[in-house]
Amino acid sequence: MKEYDIVEAPISLGSPSRGSECAYEALIPSLRRILKCNEIPFSGEKQQDSDCPDFVKHAAEVMRINKALYKTLKDCRRPTLLIGGDHSVGMASIAADAEKFGAENVAVVYVDGHAYINTESTSPTGYIHGMPLAVSMGITDLTINDNINLYGKNLFIIGARSIDDGEYAIMKNHGVSLFTADEVKSKGVDAVMREIIPKLKDKNVHLSFDVDVIDGKSVFSTGYVMPNGLGAPDTNQILAAVINNGIASFDCVEYNPSLDNGKDKKTLLDILSLLA
Repeated sequence: MKEYDIVEAPISLGSPSRGSECAYEALIPSLRRILKCNEIPFSGEKQQDSDCPDFVKHAAEVMRINKALYKTLKDCRRPTLLIGGDHSVGMASIAADAEKFGAENVAVVYVDGHAYINTESTSPTGYIHGMPLAVSMGITDLTINDNINLYGKNLFIIGARSIDDGEYAIMKNHGVSLFTADEVKSKGVDAVMREIIPKLKDKNVHLSFDVDVIDGKSVFSTGYVMPNGLGAPDTNQILAAVINNGIASFDCVEYNPSLDNGKDKKTLLDILSLLA
């Protein structure tokens, strides 16, 4: 059984809803039973919510927590499993992998209902959970490490179905590979993964799973319940293909346990058991 450093990411200020900051506490008792894990609770000051008049919401607080997570993650010597939290935490995970392995040697696979590659100028909302990939690529004013930028050609987004106009332009300009939810359904998971897996060869892979990639009829415990998503079996198949190829890190984000009647937690644990 593989051993992971499991890191708590107690932040939801990057999104408009609260509750995902409690996901680690909700999941860790069960994760102890299915994974061999070295637990790393967040040791810094927890998020401080307040009124935010600026367009980019809670930037100082979101970046403070992400920089603390980055410092923790880059010192981990086992593969990392980060339990968020909103998806802003992706910038910390990617920066840590780039620090450890070199940005040119890192590939990122986002299994997500959104593209999350907005900048401050393209974002329609100003919430930073929609910007982690742009931050990681060094195309925003927000930064974790100025000297480490993700290569767009090594970024793969799978399952997105809510994409802003500005994001399409960014992906095209930077050579990002996008496989929308409709495209995955049309081509089939096997065909999509046959395109992606060879491009991950010799890379240190960061895999990110956002629960809103799954259709809203199946999973409700997230701030963004959306229709026309992937089914849980297809999601499992995608994640399993990447995990079996080898990963350096894994993020599980945007799960809000306060909205869960227990059904979604079981779905998540079935997915996380793929790491065992």
